[in-house]
Amino acid sequence: MPQKPAGEAPSLHFTERTAPKGLEHGAAEWEIPSDMYAVKVDKGQRLRLTVLRPGDYYEPEILNPDQITLRRVPPPRRPVKLTKAQALEAIGKSSLRFTQSWDQLKEETRA
Repeated sequence: MPQKPAGEAPSLHFTERTAPKGLEHGAAEWEIPSDMYAVKVDKGQRLRLTVLRPGDYYEPEILNPDQITLRRVPPPRRPVKLTKAQALEAIGKSSLRFTQSWDQLKEETRA
């Protein structure tokens, strides 16, 4: 199905069934294109889109108050938890050194 230009409302296509059944004799149905629909924001400021999957990450780009583009991004990397020994080793290798005692530093920062 051809895409409509941005800003143009999607049209509904009217199709008739070829083999009517029971009470539906002569009935018709509306076929709504699956890639064009409106969504409503709920109280939690969430959207439900059938093409999105739980756990995927998307970055919103706000083009203007009426247009928002979503881009799929890779999931964030989880920080690696260090053991106590690894943390102490990293502190020992660090170039940061305190020039004051703990009590002097505490007094200076809490004054």
